[in-house]
Amino acid sequence: MTVVFAHLLAAYATIVAPLLSYRRVRRLRRAGATPDKTRLYRHTVLTQAAVSATVAGLWLLGGMPAASLGLVAPRSWWIGASVGGAFISYFVYVEIRQ
Repeated sequence: MTVVFAHLLAAYATIVAPLLSYRRVRRLRRAGATPDKTRLYRHTVLTQAAVSATVAGLWLLGGMPAASLGLVAPRSWWIGASVGGAFISYFVYVEIRQ
């Protein structure tokens, strides 16, 4: 049952949520109302927090391994960290020179 719920959550996060948010953002762009945008941002943050809590619950209480949920660093994480560190170092160097 936990695996089925994890797949439903993944389907919601990758298919349903982007379509719903696209429709909502398109409607807000036409209206141009700032309070509605603030409400949308608040709703988005709360939805992301709920999905994150659900994933954490699946991991802690549902017996799903962390690797199945994508909660582990890949074997080549050091390559990405090195490239990111190089970019950050370059931008810091450029800012200091100015």
